Amino acid sequence: MENYTDFFDTPVYLSPDSTVGELYNDRFIDGATIGVLLKKNESAHIGFLSKIIKAIGFDIERDCNVRLFEDSDTIDLKEIVKNDKVKYIFAFGLEIDSFDVQAILKRYNWNRFENFSLLHSYSLTNLQQNQKYKMILWSQLQKQFNEKGK
Repeated sequence: MENYTDFFDTPVYLSPDSTVGELYNDRFIDGATIGVLLKKNESAHIGFLSKIIKAIGFDIERDCNVRLFEDSDTIDLKEIVKNDKVKYIFAFGLEIDSFDVQAILKRYNWNRFENFSLLHSYSLTNLQQNQKYKMILWSQLQKQFNEKGK
């Protein structure tokens, strides 16, 4: 496996089968601020995701690249950050061990790396069904986007 310690402040090891996922609606936005990572079966909840993005002052059509993954995928964060040049990555419903980062990632905490910040959350389906999860997510989003601005 290749080590990318020159790119991240945390070791990243790529497995041969790591992937950048599939772009939702084959739509890539050059200069997007936010990268959103979802399981493929969550793409039906794009309307709900759009509301989350809008609540923090962004537009899903203008500011986000949404990537879809299978349950078995290993997520290639290095390539996503390098290609998309995003400042923030929101991961919804993906298993923490599916990321190619050798770091302790915590759900509902901003995981800060040299070039971006990652917020890992429950799935969009779970967020819609659980008010407590929504409130925790909203608290973290407010902390990042109200205190520091965009």
